[in-house]
Amino acid sequence: MSKIVQAINAMILRPDRITEVFRGAHSKTEYFFIFMGKYKWSVDQDAPGLTIYYYPGTESTKQLAELDGEKWNHISMVSYTAKNLNSREATESMKELHTLLTERVYGLSEVLDDIIGSDYNG
Repeated sequence: MSKIVQAINAMILRPDRITEVFRGAHSKTEYFFIFMGKYKWSVDQDAPGLTIYYYPGTESTKQLAELDGEKWNHISMVSYTAKNLNSREATESMKELHTLLTERVYGLSEVLDDIIGSDYNG
């Protein structure tokens, strides 16, 4: 298993370490976030398939999420696609992380916790 897949799985296992989650302005399927308070990432479901990006620059995740057009030409990043990693685990891990981020942006985790914790019998 590649290190990036191991890192994605570590992120999924520690969602409490995911902060500053923003949906990208240029893509409705890309979510930007910080892991462990210092590593900037995004996951896009609609790039060339599932793609995870790492951003080593000084831009905040909010700044990255708001970028559009030509400004992307000046942003440093490393990308990994599920297709290039060519493993079922990479694809499934990226999908799971993307779902986790989607739920975080829309506050769905709290909604589901409220529903699960409610009295089923009314």
